[in-house]
Amino acid sequence: MIVDRFLFLFIYFGGGLAILFSIGQFIRPGLDQRRIFLGLFLAAIGVIQLHAGLMHSRDILYAPHLLFLNVPALYFCGPLMAAYIDAVSRSDSRFRAGQYIQLAPGIIATLALSTIYALTADEKIALLQTRPRETYPVLLPVTFKLALVLILIYAAMGLRTLIYVLRNAESVAGYRRPLTAFLALFLLSAALGAIGYFFGSILLVRLAYVCVTLMLISLYFLGLRYPILLFHVVEGIRRQRSDLYRLQGVDLEAIDSRLKRLMESDRAYHDENLSLDDLAIALRMNPEQLSQFLNKQLGKNFSTFINEYRIKEASELLLKDPKRTVLSIAYAVGFNSSSVFHEAFRRFAGTTPGKYRRNARAPKDA
Repeated sequence: MIVDRFLFLFIYFGGGLAILFSIGQFIRPGLDQRRIFLGLFLAAIGVIQLHAGLMHSRDILYAPHLLFLNVPALYFCGPLMAAYIDAVSRSDSRFRAGQYIQLAPGIIATLALSTIYALTADEKIALLQTRPRETYPVLLPVTFKLALVLILIYAAMGLRTLIYVLRNAESVAGYRRPLTAFLALFLLSAALGAIGYFFGSILLVRLAYVCVTLMLISLYFLGLRYPILLFHVVEGIRRQRSDLYRLQGVDLEAIDSRLKRLMESDRAYHDENLSLDDLAIALRMNPEQLSQFLNKQLGKNFSTFINEYRIKEASELLLKDPKRTVLSIAYAVGFNSSSVFHEAFRRFAGTTPGKYRRNARAPKDA
């Protein structure tokens, strides 16, 4: 009993914290649509948490008019999260037509429960005492199961975004450990909630709400410990969205063909001053598109891509012309200094140019 009460209070605390975070978004100077979306999303989380505390503790009997107030919040928190992510990744943060459509399930579910909302306080108390799902055996299960499915879909979208930021955003490289811990809480909360609901485990459902509270607490301390973390995460989100659209409509096979011709036939890498911009111009595309093509299609950055060609040719020249100096070969394939060449050669070949040449000739001299 004491443990249960502690869990209820902890869930209440999470709800209050989310509401407090939401208010903070609206009272800070410079309110814009992005902060409105974030504030409303946090408010929805707060309502869900507070309603969970009321229902699980049966305190809802003292505030019956709040019964099922969590339904709109359950349906709207996903679209609001998506709207925020979309807004921070674009210069135009307006609510888009597709996002209005995402609100439709929530509006329909809320209207479907309007008969319950219209009940008097005494009627709602009586409903709670006779178990709502027995009175509405189809409406309530369908409404809440659909809400859970939608939440899991939006959670997967948020998870994909967070994983992308962790993997690809260099700006958050120093924050990977705390963000990974937050990701683990996120996954645990979703898993406990889904398993608990579908298998009828009240304990797992309560633990899911506890995890949400822990996530909110961790957000607070992350904000104190790393004040600019949110900025870096937002930058990572913007990069993810730009990556999704950057190569749309581009003929990837044509780019690959032109790129191979420039490298293998024209040997553009011989130019020691070759830059990403220069290569992009030769390919008739912008540098952002080329960088995205190299990263996503070939799994390499520009420097790695160019140096692979240079080291490959250097390896051939080291064996083909044993009397030629290592430095002249380095300059011939496009390197502008001996130190850069040696470092790149060691990284790709695992040894120095001199040792590579000696090891290759050793069997012949034996």
